[in-house]
Amino acid sequence: MKKISFWQLLFYFSWAVLTFWLILKITGVIKTPLWLEYGVPLGGLILGIFGLYQNILESIGKLTVQMTALTMKVDHLDKDAEILKKDIGLLKDNVSILRKELTK
Repeated sequence: MKKISFWQLLFYFSWAVLTFWLILKITGVIKTPLWLEYGVPLGGLILGIFGLYQNILESIGKLTVQMTALTMKVDHLDKDAEILKKDIGLLKDNVSILRKELTK
């Protein structure tokens, strides 16, 4: 099961409030003054954008950690490949010496 962060919940909650408010406003249930009429959707929109922003920042942080781990693994592979190249070079030398000995 995927873990949902606080910021994702805030984002979903703010959009739910906006949707609920819009439904009530369209059906005529809400009759409010002008300042309140735009205050609820504007507040919900600001909270939604802030929640989305924080969620993106968390995702970028997780991606950074994963990229760091990947970089470390690639570095280890690079070092292992260098060791393998040296071993293959020694093996080639040994095989060529053995061939010389066998052809005598």
